[in-house]
Amino acid sequence: MKQASNVLSILLAGAVCFGCTATEVDSGGDERVAESQEALERSNSAQMNGTYLNGTFLNGVKINGVKINGVKINGVKINGDNFNGTALSGTPENSSVEVSGAGFDGSDMDAVLGDASTATVHIASVSTGDVSGMLTYEIEYGGSNVCGSSGAKAILVPGRWNYTTGDLVDDPDHFTVACRGAAIAKCAEWGYRDLDNWTETSGGSSHDISLSYFHEACVRMVRADYCGDGHSHTVTGTLIDVYDTADLQTESTSLALEAEWSPSGATCVKHVRWVSAADGNVESYVKSHCDSVWAGSDRSTANAACGSSSSHYFTANGYADDPATRPFLRNRSDVHQ
Repeated sequence: MKQASNVLSILLAGAVCFGCTATEVDSGGDERVAESQEALERSNSAQMNGTYLNGTFLNGVKINGVKINGVKINGVKINGDNFNGTALSGTPENSSVEVSGAGFDGSDMDAVLGDASTATVHIASVSTGDVSGMLTYEIEYGGSNVCGSSGAKAILVPGRWNYTTGDLVDDPDHFTVACRGAAIAKCAEWGYRDLDNWTETSGGSSHDISLSYFHEACVRMVRADYCGDGHSHTVTGTLIDVYDTADLQTESTSLALEAEWSPSGATCVKHVRWVSAADGNVESYVKSHCDSVWAGSDRSTANAACGSSSSHYFTANGYADDPATRPFLRNRSDVHQ
């Protein structure tokens, strides 16, 4: 998880991030319309992966943010807007009563686009029943849903994402509107919610680890971003079994272990999910871009701890590790041709 620079925080303070870089990513992991939310999971609890980080566009132009001081309800400006991790809140200029959560249904926000132009986006609805403990938002521009099909929903998550590298930037002045079905929202819905913590205990000691580390590791895993460089090496809709050291998700299949995942990418890779993807032969890509993580059958002694009880995935071995590089998630999958 990257820290935001002070200069950037000042320049962009009070923006809501839909996509905070103007550069498009590679064709295997681009920011397109979100995958169908029906592909979030299957009945056996194994999850569906995908290549997309997010899915927020206005007529083909990326949304770079929304001015938080440009939020209006029924034409009345909202003052003191903030985001508490799940919902917006603020006070209308003509009132002393704070509005929050579903109270933003019907509000308008001034969006800043990737080409530096502006447009007004509309919160068509705010729902409380789609995701446990979270609000979902239907956001429109010019009568069209910014997440794709009519009725598609988004959730709000803290920070902002670099859609080129796949990094989560820890920036308290921003939050991201994440379209359901794409990786950022999908991982939050699986329980990896950035403002929550996991308390890890080792012997007589304990510490809290932000679930933002789990969230970023999950996004790497969903997109098969082995090298942590933003390149996706999977095909949307591939079945994966996701589990983690905090037991927010648990094993549900007997598929072979694919990899262990940190916020920086895979820490070890036993096999690739797809033999070939957008960047060509996936094993060759891993060996040429992040060779040290490869733990396939051709390297019987390299990364011997991968998938074993001596892995730093476990508290007994990884308690003192830097959470930015420690594996918190594992996944199982088949190898697809």
